[in-house]
Amino acid sequence: MTKDPTAHDLSAHIAEIEAELAKIVSMLSTARRLMDENRIVDLSVLETRTRFLCARVLDLPTLEAREFTPRLEDLLNQLDAIAADMHAKFGGLPVMPNHSAASAAGAYADMLKHFP
Repeated sequence: MTKDPTAHDLSAHIAEIEAELAKIVSMLSTARRLMDENRIVDLSVLETRTRFLCARVLDLPTLEAREFTPRLEDLLNQLDAIAADMHAKFGGLPVMPNHSAASAAGAYADMLKHFP
């Protein structure tokens, strides 16, 4: 997507971002429920989806991208909270190579560099 999209393209792009954000929030809710059932949850798919989401936000014109900042900050807080809760609940379980609790948060932090 270019930085100068038509109004229709921009609306479709924003709708795609909204849908992806809703999917991630739903995945976090499911992860929470599974943790409450004392089940181990693989959050690696959240890294991929969060990176995709952040990349799509970066494709937006700056003004529209900044509109997502509060919601992305909320998402980051939810990711941090679930990572902390998993660590508290499951403690010393090994972390798979190339996956860390901070990976999804890192994608968001990378995106924030573009919107100080």
